Amino acid sequence: MLMTILIIRGRQFMRILAEIGVVLFVLLLLVSFPLLMGVLAQLSDMPPMWAVAITLVLILSIHLNRQDKDFVKLILKRPFLMFLTEYLVLVLPIGIWNLYTGNWLAALALIVGISVVACVPVTLRFRKRERPLLGFPKTFIRHYEWVSGLRKSVVWMIPTYILGAALSGFTAAIPVALLVLGLITTDFYMDCEPRIFLELYNGRARSFLRKKILAHLMIFWLACLPLVILFLIFHHVYWYVLLVVMFVVSVFPVLSITLKYASYQPNIRLTQNAFTMGLMVAFLCFPFTQPVPLVMAAVYYRRALKNLKNYM
Repeated sequence: MLMTILIIRGRQFMRILAEIGVVLFVLLLLVSFPLLMGVLAQLSDMPPMWAVAITLVLILSIHLNRQDKDFVKLILKRPFLMFLTEYLVLVLPIGIWNLYTGNWLAALALIVGISVVACVPVTLRFRKRERPLLGFPKTFIRHYEWVSGLRKSVVWMIPTYILGAALSGFTAAIPVALLVLGLITTDFYMDCEPRIFLELYNGRARSFLRKKILAHLMIFWLACLPLVILFLIFHHVYWYVLLVVMFVVSVFPVLSITLKYASYQPNIRLTQNAFTMGLMVAFLCFPFTQPVPLVMAAVYYRRALKNLKNYM
């Protein structure tokens, strides 16, 4: 049964590889190496146990949000082994780094922590309300990704927004809040709408994509304008930091929208896109890898135009 899971994971990997192309995948691997070295260098500057704690929190977040636990339990007698194997592979570079630097206790704590996380049976699920938590004006309904996305993610977005504003006296608070809010909105474009929504545009794929991207940027930055103003009031000397953050966050919807329609099929959820978006976001966080997502956005844009011709 474990082999069956490995085969499924292999097929998922091959699907992602087919989407981005072999040449671009090799390029991403080459770029990922200095990115990984940069992350490890940052981890080496903090106490080893802090780095382990941050890693375990991230893995726990992934584990709690997994929706495939019931499926895995049906086909595996000991699903713990599969979870443990997957998470150990994810943290392998950090474990090797700890062993290389002689932090044996941190490496042991990482393994024990991963083992504990893999045993947690809980999955975060939110009950659907009979009435939506948020109501929207009729004119806003055409931005259906925002309507659906806000109803799912408002419980995370509002606290993030409030914390960013409340802690605006700290230089990093608002940039971090903007990055988190931008990341949350990338999930708005994981679900594909019915085909009839696209047919209404009567074959104008280029106009369709342009309006999607511009509408997202306008809604997002109008909503976040108070945070931007607060940052300029308290930290105007760091205006260039705000510009960089705004640029990075503005690239998020370009990537997520073009990637969605490059892979579009009516009425499905593009779960495989989450990995690709995560990789692109990681590249955007480092100056020397930022050109890669920009190139990929252009690639996805062309693929989206070609794919939409089959549905519009």
